[in-house]
Amino acid sequence: MLKIKQKQHQTYKYRILELLNKLPHNEYLIAKNRLPIAINVSPTTFHDWKYIKEGSGRRIPAEDLYQIASFFDLSVKEMFTTPPKGINYEQLKKDYYETTAGSFNLKNKENASSKS
Repeated sequence: MLKIKQKQHQTYKYRILELLNKLPHNEYLIAKNRLPIAINVSPTTFHDWKYIKEGSGRRIPAEDLYQIASFFDLSVKEMFTTPPKGINYEQLKKDYYETTAGSFNLKNKENASSKS
């Protein structure tokens, strides 16, 4: 019995390929050929961006991603297959105080004073 290798589904970081494939054929051809020119990148670079895998450290520059998102009438956040984790002030403040307290050994002093 032959075992057939199944091609594993690749998850890409950006939805460019998915969105292009949803376009009608004539719009797809125009977008595929003219979008790289409009955002001033080589066709090879644009092609490579479509296949950046989830978890890869490779990134599309912010201005270029914005322009691509604009073409599809989407937000930059909507261009990601899995949107990156956001950052807020409260989390930064918590991390800052935990790091600062640890570096000055304040956590141990606080625990000692609360026991008295």
